[in-house]
Amino acid sequence: MKIAVLGCSYSNWWDANIFNESVPALIATDNLNITVYDASIGGSGNNSLYLRVKNIEKNFGSLDKVIVQLTTTNRSSIILSKKAITQLGNWKKQHNYHYIDGTTPYWIMLTKGKLKSDDFKKQWETLFPLNSSLDYINSYNTTFDPYFQTQQQIDLLNYKYGKENVLFYSWFNENKKSIDLPDNYIGSVQTQFGIKMNKFKIDNEYHFNNHGHNAVYKWLKPSINQLLANGDKYVYNET
Repeated sequence: MKIAVLGCSYSNWWDANIFNESVPALIATDNLNITVYDASIGGSGNNSLYLRVKNIEKNFGSLDKVIVQLTTTNRSSIILSKKAITQLGNWKKQHNYHYIDGTTPYWIMLTKGKLKSDDFKKQWETLFPLNSSLDYINSYNTTFDPYFQTQQQIDLLNYKYGKENVLFYSWFNENKKSIDLPDNYIGSVQTQFGIKMNKFKIDNEYHFNNHGHNAVYKWLKPSINQLLANGDKYVYNET
């Protein structure tokens, strides 16, 4: 069985101290009979979810299951070339765990955090000299488009793989406000852990340490087990 795990830096092992204890890595370690393709990429937006499963399938063949950590909607992934479909990033392998280590220049991820980087500003100005990155992201976030694109990606993944083969969760609650969340959405880390998030965070953006990743995986595990067993009645843990 082959499964994709999609997310952003909240799922990603961007802190080297949690490489083997990120949520996707824990899924692989706990299920040695399956192959896990981790396309959790820091800074990536929900609008690139389908691109990432396409990349996995182009490189490794068809997928059986998909687990998605929805991120915040105030970011955007911009595809610069068709080459991104096959050359999204540098795939590496550790046992049954495949992961992306570094991305290619064929797409860029725009977040407010990246606007603080001089290197990113230079890259943006080279690509789009007539539009500042700040103006773009501010304009993007004043429209309904971020929510519609997230809804579109959710519906597309459910249509392609079937609801019984896809599992959604999110880090924060904001997705509940403007998106019609499907039956296979099981809740948010924010609601599940509440004030306990402060115990796990390693920065003010609420990225988690290894203990936090283990706690999130423990929460997800019953639903993941049902997903892998082809069950369609997910364990909904959110109040």
